Amino acid sequence: MKIRIITLFTFLALTILSTPMYAVHKAPIKSNKESLAAESKKTKKIEKKLEKLMGKIEKKFAKNQAEVGEADVDFEDPVDKWMWFWIFGWGAGLVLTILGSAAGIGIIVGLGTIAWVFGTVALILWLVKKFS
Repeated sequence: MKIRIITLFTFLALTILSTPMYAVHKAPIKSNKESLAAESKKTKKIEKKLEKLMGKIEKKFAKNQAEVGEADVDFEDPVDKWMWFWIFGWGAGLVLTILGSAAGIGIIVGLGTIAWVFGTVALILWLVKKFS
């Protein structure tokens, strides 16, 4: 599968790069009024297509939401709140560690480490409360 994707991207890149620049745009020169009218028609068509596409996407999203239901973050439940603290702690730790490492800022990496530790403690508390 990876080979097919790499081959496809290589083919597309070579096709685009091998096309001479003068061959890309050979449209005849029109007056400003004609070109503006043609562009406005094209933009209207594109806008209509985008509206239809957005409608389809919204319908599919609503259908998926109805099937799956919404995940409620419930901090009122004394057991499940630790699960959410664990998930959010590890998520924040991952994001902060990646951002801090990429930017080379040690303070952000330190905050990421603290978030990892908080998430791990929350995991342990959740496991203890869940199975006791």
